[in-house]
Amino acid sequence: MLGLPTSPAAKSTAYGIKVHAVVPVAATRRSLEEVREDERTTALLTDLCPARPAPVVALPAHESAP
Repeated sequence: MLGLPTSPAAKSTAYGIKVHAVVPVAATRRSLEEVREDERTTALLTDLCPARPAPVVALPAHESAP
C-alpha cells in the first residue's frame, strides 16, 4: 500500500502535482508480535488500537500545502 502512490508522485512532479496517501494503521496481535523487540514501535502501535479509529481524516488541499 505504501508503494502505491510512489509512481504517480514521481510522474506528476514535472506538472506540479503532489500526491498524498492516507494509509490506515492499527495494532493487531500479529503486528505487535512482529515488533515486540522494538519498544518505540510497540508503544506507537498500542496507541493505534482498532477500537479507537479516527472519525475524520483531513488532507492539505491548498496550493501552498507541502
